[in-house]
Amino acid sequence: MSIGASRRLRWAVGFAQIGLMPAIWLMTGSEAWFVGLTGIAALHAWWLDRRLAHPTVERIELVGDECLLCSVTQCRPFRLQAATVWSWFTLLQLRDDHRTHYLYLLPDNTDADAFRQLRIWLGWQSPFVHKS
Repeated sequence: MSIGASRRLRWAVGFAQIGLMPAIWLMTGSEAWFVGLTGIAALHAWWLDRRLAHPTVERIELVGDECLLCSVTQCRPFRLQAATVWSWFTLLQLRDDHRTHYLYLLPDNTDADAFRQLRIWLGWQSPFVHKS
């Protein structure tokens, strides 16, 4: 299953950053602090948008209770620890030898059929699935 960037997630993060502006204004009380913190928030929003625009995982291969997460150069095996599955969002908790990783997927990350197949596979495979 190939994975692309999620336009929905990028929009949601952008709106959340814009929603911070009134909170920053109320917390700072001075124009200088507001301008400084707004600049920092804008840089963070730009950095996050660039990061979300180019996901590091390009493909997922599911084999038994293992997931192979593939980038451009390599595939690495991960054990599926848990999954949260909704019709509009799927969160995978994956573990390698060193740490736990989280992979979020929205319907616009991949084609609809592949997203549906992943949700069905997770419902049968993972003992720790929260379905809704």
